[in-house]
Amino acid sequence: MKVSRIPAWLIVLGSFLLTLFFGWMLLQALLSDRAAFALDLDFQPWEQGIAINASRAGLERRPTAYGE
Repeated sequence: MKVSRIPAWLIVLGSFLLTLFFGWMLLQALLSDRAAFALDLDFQPWEQGIAINASRAGLERRPTAYGE
């Protein structure tokens, strides 16, 4: 059996640092996702207003059945 040249403490330290790094990345992703969700909620009424105005304008341009 071949003995590893890398000390065990260095492997453990590397694993711990990788765990911290990926945990930090997960936390950043969750925080930015919450911020994006809050922005979506703030933007939603304005976006719905655009859709309502566009559909209202489309209905106003339609000819009526009686030719008015």
